[in-house]
Amino acid sequence: MQPERTFKAGQISATIWRRENLDGFNVVLEKTYKDREGNWKKTNNLSTNDLPKAELILKRAYEFIVLKEAS
Repeated sequence: MQPERTFKAGQISATIWRRENLDGFNVVLEKTYKDREGNWKKTNNLSTNDLPKAELILKRAYEFIVLKEAS
């Protein structure tokens, strides 16, 4: 299954998934980072400095969902 859409701002992303057999969507908020060995990892822990980016992409995700449901 493919996501409906992903919004990114730097290391922060919000991925929109359509819920199977249910109306509506789920949104997954993640941050990517490199560990000490240089491997890419994902987490849902955000720092204070990540919050403005998270706010921006969550607003875009919400706008996408509202417009998609209206059509």
